[in-house]
Amino acid sequence: MSVKLLVLYPTPADPEQFDRRYEREHLPMGKAALVGATGLASHRILGSPAGKSPFARLTEVSFPTLKALQDCAALPAAQKTMANAVEISTGGAPHFIIVEQEG
Repeated sequence: MSVKLLVLYPTPADPEQFDRRYEREHLPMGKAALVGATGLASHRILGSPAGKSPFARLTEVSFPTLKALQDCAALPAAQKTMANAVEISTGGAPHFIIVEQEG
């Protein structure tokens, strides 16, 4: 079964600066570093059914297996990319979640 790494970014202190760094710095770094990934999708969070969301952006990176994700995460370039995610997330540390697709 395929797995995804989800990264939820809290609402940043400076949304314009976050968007600029995310799009110009972080995404290109991630695309180059995510060896074995089968897809990458980035989503801007507009809100929630209850109103405002505590998160501004969701990134999902797809892998064919958990082992492929773990192998990728062990690489220095992927570790640098994850450190960059923490660095640019000025609204608090991003949440890293691994999910498995069922069915």
